[in-house]
Amino acid sequence: NHWAKATALLMAFEKYCLFEISVAVGRAPNSILRWFGLYRKKGLKFIETKIAEDRRKKMWEERTTRVIDILHSPPTTYGINRTSWTYDTILQVYQKKYNENLPKGSLKRVVKETNYTWRHARKVLTSSDPDYKEKVKVVLSALRRTKEEEAFFFIDEMGPYQVKKYGGKTLIEKGNTNTVPIKQESRGKIQAIAALEAFSNQLTWQFIESKNATAIIKLLEMLRTKYSEKRRLIITWDAIITHNSSAVKEWVKINNLDVSKGKSGPKFKIVPLPSKSQFLNVIESVFSGMKRAVIHNSDYSSKEEMEQAVNRHFVERNEFYRKNPKRAGHKIWDKEAFKTENLQGGLFRKM
Repeated sequence: NHWAKATALLMAFEKYCLFEISVAVGRAPNSILRWFGLYRKKGLKFIETKIAEDRRKKMWEERTTRVIDILHSPPTTYGINRTSWTYDTILQVYQKKYNENLPKGSLKRVVKETNYTWRHARKVLTSSDPDYKEKVKVVLSALRRTKEEEAFFFIDEMGPYQVKKYGGKTLIEKGNTNTVPIKQESRGKIQAIAALEAFSNQLTWQFIESKNATAIIKLLEMLRTKYSEKRRLIITWDAIITHNSSAVKEWVKINNLDVSKGKSGPKFKIVPLPSKSQFLNVIESVFSGMKRAVIHNSDYSSKEEMEQAVNRHFVERNEFYRKNPKRAGHKIWDKEAFKTENLQGGLFRKM
């Protein structure tokens, strides 16, 4: 369009007729005459070659937010008889909802820059908590406002893992295939409960016989002893029954009362995650890394041997982050990448 306007002006200056200009630039004579009128009024300014940067940025952010808002709802919400989106249906809804035509190229760019892509579905955990956004804001606020005399922990249970032969991804010579029996006799099982400190990235754990309130209280006692110099320990965990049990609540209440009366040690503050939002619990990635490292492709002979391997993995992990300090989690600390006000539901890539 810019080229056509400039060429039309140059050809008119060189005394070409209207028909010749129309053929050369591929525009209707009426359009060319309108350009000449704008040129007489505004001069060369009528050819706007670049949108002001701040206006362009604001317009792009607005388009991006609108597209994401559309993608967070199924097509049926807008009366389209489809179960998944296409570029054409997104453009159709965008035009109808905002009374603005969005170029298809711009839509593709928005989709690319917002990390959306066309993929086959995989099973993921999503939160159905009606107060999801409010609860996430509370957790993030507590995390980001944690003071030097405080510590913030992600807590969860791990396992159980059966002691048997496991498969997994491994390097192997071409033509060969590892095999794992479908039916195996278990040689025992292991499970544990652990707490990941968000600032030091240090893990505290213990193996347990069952996932109950007693196991949780023992872990809290371990944290109270290990972080006795702290004024307060902030705990976040999944909204499951054992975490909200009366025994756990009573233990926290009694501990905090004792500290208020002068007993040494930290107080505890519980900040629960939204229901069905395990994907927000950063410690899950630690368990996943452990499983890939010492459970996949394993064939331990006993429960004790598997526990020793898990123990060694966690000890080495703690030692690594003592020498290479890094906070736990990736995006959760970044206020720009983790804007809860722009999120419609619990769909996250990597924490």
